[in-house]
Amino acid sequence: MAEPMRRFGVGYTFVPKKRQSFIQVSLVNLARETGIDLICIDMDKPLVDE
Repeated sequence: MAEPMRRFGVGYTFVPKKRQSFIQVSLVNLARETGIDLICIDMDKPLVDE
């Protein structure tokens, strides 16, 4: 039986214009397939709530 893939969460924050150009569906899907969850950090919330 294969071990479950280890997952990692990686937080990111960009100004909206950069986020739209950098965080593409293909990047999110590739990251997810390799065990990485990209998490957009809301700078208006305390980090502990993220």
